[in-house]
Amino acid sequence: MKKKTFWTKSIFWKIALIFFPATLLIDGIVLFFGYRQIYNSTYHSSETKIKDTASMVMDTLVYVDLDNEEIQKGLSELFDRYCEYMGVTYIYVLEVDPDCKWIKYLAIGFGEGAEQKAKEERYSGVVVTIEEDSEVVDPQMREAIEKPVNGSVRHDKNSFGDMLIYYLRLMIHIEGGETIQLDDKRIVVGVETSLSNIMESFQRRFNMIAMATIVATTFVLFVATFILYRRISIPAQRISRRMGAFLADGKKEFKPLPVRGNDEFAEMSRAFNTMAEHIDEYVENIESLNREKHTREAELNIAGDIQLGLLRPPHAEENGCVIEARMLPAKDVGGDLYDYQLLPDGRVFIAVADVSGKGITASLFMSRAVTLLHIYSKMGYSPAHILEEYNNTLAAQNPGNMFITTFVAVYDPRTGILTYSNGGHNTPYVLSDTLIPLDGADGIAAGIFAGEKFEEAEIRLKKNDLVFIYTDGVNEAQNEKDEMYTTEALEKELSAHLGDDKKDVVRIIRDTIREFIGSAEQSDDITMLSLFTEREPLMKDASVERNEVSSESSPVLPYDAQEDGYHRELHLPADVHQLPVLNETIAEIPGMTEDLQMALEVMCEEIFVNICSYAYPDGEGEAVIQIDALDQITLTFTDEGIPFDPGEDLPDIDEFDHLNTRGGLGRFIAFDMADSFTYENKDGKNILKLVKSRI
Repeated sequence: MKKKTFWTKSIFWKIALIFFPATLLIDGIVLFFGYRQIYNSTYHSSETKIKDTASMVMDTLVYVDLDNEEIQKGLSELFDRYCEYMGVTYIYVLEVDPDCKWIKYLAIGFGEGAEQKAKEERYSGVVVTIEEDSEVVDPQMREAIEKPVNGSVRHDKNSFGDMLIYYLRLMIHIEGGETIQLDDKRIVVGVETSLSNIMESFQRRFNMIAMATIVATTFVLFVATFILYRRISIPAQRISRRMGAFLADGKKEFKPLPVRGNDEFAEMSRAFNTMAEHIDEYVENIESLNREKHTREAELNIAGDIQLGLLRPPHAEENGCVIEARMLPAKDVGGDLYDYQLLPDGRVFIAVADVSGKGITASLFMSRAVTLLHIYSKMGYSPAHILEEYNNTLAAQNPGNMFITTFVAVYDPRTGILTYSNGGHNTPYVLSDTLIPLDGADGIAAGIFAGEKFEEAEIRLKKNDLVFIYTDGVNEAQNEKDEMYTTEALEKELSAHLGDDKKDVVRIIRDTIREFIGSAEQSDDITMLSLFTEREPLMKDASVERNEVSSESSPVLPYDAQEDGYHRELHLPADVHQLPVLNETIAEIPGMTEDLQMALEVMCEEIFVNICSYAYPDGEGEAVIQIDALDQITLTFTDEGIPFDPGEDLPDIDEFDHLNTRGGLGRFIAFDMADSFTYENKDGKNILKLVKSRI
């Protein structure tokens, strides 16, 4: 008889060896045909981007004096931002001699990927002399000069890299509301993007498509394998195993095979079930008892896994804070818990609690408590208000009359203020220059009496301070001699680590407790949590001292909503030369990040230039800009010029005709970067308000 091999003894493998290669072949075909399509799409998108950039630059040049060196410098800085925002490598404005004997760089901006050589040779005011047979003024630039209505895009490899270049000639200029046709003066806008950047973009897109294709294929293969395995392989294996076990020992546990349908597997199952009905009932009862025992053990293990799954990871870094936590249950499941999370307003919530008792009952109560803490903290409540709602909810449904000690705190990295409230829990500590107990806000344990009020206290933390919270399993840990570790020993150990190693205090205390317990059985759940401040508060000079407050004022509003905030009002002539004043004011806003500052400057520049151009075409007028900074930043532009709603007739960016359309693109960019905007004309004034979130 011919011996069966690994590949021939199962129908599962026979089908799989046909199905898997066919699926991989389909994948290869899809990626082969998608490669060129993605490249063409990426290349076309890059062409459109540099054309849109040139049009946006052209809109700006129509209203400025290009002969002014200060304006040239300002344009170069503006072009740098345009390069970063639009993702291009070079933006420049050239004046070309009518006889093509020289070109002069009036302004230039550099983006990511710009060559150092280009920065050294291309700058505002430099004049490049063109030799008789020179290619400096290439056919593409000549075409842009001779046919100014249509720009020209082409791929060129020059001394500054492999570039995609677009030229567009400036034909008109507006001064004092009067349009001037530029027939003699040849001003050309050039936008270049590196071909390597285009290829990187293409590679990213293709990689994403390839990854999606591979994931989809893997999923299909997994589902097909699962169905094949479940519907064919498993039934066959089940029948084979049952029959083999029965033949080996007729007293083995018999479990009837499921009979589904009328196929061959169903007929085999019916025959096997009929044959095995005579197995002794007492054998089944004994095996049933064993299964119940193993089931209870498995359920305890699962309950422990579920409980640990309710807790957050033992390590996290949230908004400048490093959080370390450990929960070591005394049994398979425990009654301790810890929780932390980053709140929507940037503050960090932390909590540690200890349920009375241990085991399954305590773990069920703990599961409910950690869920309530998570919910109430997200609602923006103050620590005292969290404990009040948490206590009332637990007390309303507590048939076992259990209670839970809880310490909750909210840390604001902007001010350095830790606000906390204690519901009958062990007193935590702050490891700073000295060891500071967090007392002054003590209350009763939660879950016993509804309607209880809780106090709050505050303390200001500084950089490298650490908050340490623990349960009584730490200070009441017992060794082989039934001696307790004690609170005094804990304070002594914490005081020994006020230096550079305080960040690892949770691990240090855990190892200390384990060494103290030795071979003795752990008598209670042990839970610890620490919050370490890695940076100085943004508003560390604010005068806030530790104090106790009532919870009746909760929930606590976000920090910025409790302060007067930043307010500035500028009255500027409708002149684009005032833009530096506006940008300097934006830079003074507290808590400003580089990305947020760039976005605000671009928004202000686009709207202010729009006011100068359209509200006051004669150049005479004033714009009032009000800046209000709290949780979000509000920019309000007011002018008494020609009524004009900038939100109307915004261009569709996908259908924008950059060759024949003037204006609109700058407004689109400003409104796209803002979270929201509103416009009204009231008392003869145009009032435009833009709102930008700090996040």
